[in-house]
Amino acid sequence: MPSQVNRTEGATIAALVVPVIAAFVGLGAPRQAPLTGDLPVPRIPAAAVARAEREDLARIAAMRDSPALRRVDARFGEWNAADGGPRSGGQPVEDPARALAALQSAWRTLDRRARAGFLADRAARFCAVVERLARAQAEGREDREGLLQLRRLAGHDFEERAQRTGLVEAGPLVLSAAFKMRLVLSVAPADAALIPRVARIALHGFIAARAHDQSIARRLQSVEELGRLDRSYPVHLAAASLLALAGRYDEAADRLAQDPRPTVRIRNHLLWLAARQGVGHR
Repeated sequence: MPSQVNRTEGATIAALVVPVIAAFVGLGAPRQAPLTGDLPVPRIPAAAVARAEREDLARIAAMRDSPALRRVDARFGEWNAADGGPRSGGQPVEDPARALAALQSAWRTLDRRARAGFLADRAARFCAVVERLARAQAEGREDREGLLQLRRLAGHDFEERAQRTGLVEAGPLVLSAAFKMRLVLSVAPADAALIPRVARIALHGFIAARAHDQSIARRLQSVEELGRLDRSYPVHLAAASLLALAGRYDEAADRLAQDPRPTVRIRNHLLWLAARQGVGHR
């Protein structure tokens, strides 16, 4: 009787174990896996977001009024008025290039702390106005004063840019980073380091994966930036996904083969790309 029980138990265990072993063996079997264009999502730890928000609040609190800061504020307003502003006879009323040059000159008079404070303060105002306008829209009412404030902070063509790039769907972290990035890339690109790292990761993740009407080249730039900002981000897989999406299968295969951490998933993607060698275009 005990031997019969043992045989029964053994059969039961085998019935459970064999499919599990087969499943694991199957995982290692080579099979083509298409690259769909869906990019890996970068990690955005809540603790890092909260820390960045506290740092921005501290920068705002540390701001001190000064003639230099007032000059920057005035030139910033003039630049926004000229950027996408009213036109006469096909020409802008305000000269955008001259307005930007004046802002750049004023910006250079600020020290690093004042620049960080200005960025944080104006980004906070910008996000508050966007939230205010969203409430007005949800309530079915027009907020002309809110719209005027938005244009003073982000330029007359902000609504068109937001629709085109998909920023209308972005959350506060991405909106704040986009606002700051627009300013620093115009006046002093090195000051991008003043934008919290987690905010830059969120912005580049948004551009790479979800932004509307972005060229593959622009999205690839953001993927590369994600790789620099977060060493754990699978930059080769993300870049290969975008290249495959564009039909550039040979380039996608070359890029994916550079991944220093080859996995079964990557091997299967490479098999899929190998079947398309010479099919796409460069």
